[in-house]
Amino acid sequence: SFENDNLNKKDGITTFECEVINDNSVIQELKTISVIIQDENNSYNLTGYIGNSIEKDEHKILKISIDQEIGEIKSITYRINK
Repeated sequence: SFENDNLNKKDGITTFECEVINDNSVIQELKTISVIIQDENNSYNLTGYIGNSIEKDEHKILKISIDQEIGEIKSITYRINK
């Protein structure tokens, strides 16, 4: 699951941060995590990396920065790329 998402904007840089939690009963293998953020005008596809796997019940922090300022968020979609 993805929890506690936060968007910080400073000097033209937007940093997205959230907590990734493996609440399954097995280790999850993964390559990257895509975060698609939709604001009032645009869609932004961010790609982050938290390691090759996440253990069961483990929590990791996903942090991605881009050199654009994202407006008011309308939706966020997460996709695990295996």
